[in-house]
Amino acid sequence: GSLNAIVLDEMDTMLEQGFQKELRDILYPLLYKETPVVPENSNGKDVKLPPMKETAPRIILTSATMTQTIQKLLGDNPKTSKLAVSAKKLHGGNDPANSSY
Repeated sequence: GSLNAIVLDEMDTMLEQGFQKELRDILYPLLYKETPVVPENSNGKDVKLPPMKETAPRIILTSATMTQTIQKLLGDNPKTSKLAVSAKKLHGGNDPANSSY
């Protein structure tokens, strides 16, 4: 079998709660030809990543908020697609938190 996509919901919460190492341990072997060495307490800064596998799955990260942590994670990578959806646009200009259905 093959893995085409991985969806991680509430990514900002996972990162803010300190799950960076666990996420790297799970995702890096799926994405990269060799596992990158990430020094302790580096927060992923200045880590040179090896080439990605040809069969690497698409990673879909979701978050209700665009925190600085998520913005840093997305960075300026040209392969990164970003889609922001406003709840007001989805609900015809009404704030769904203040609406009754």
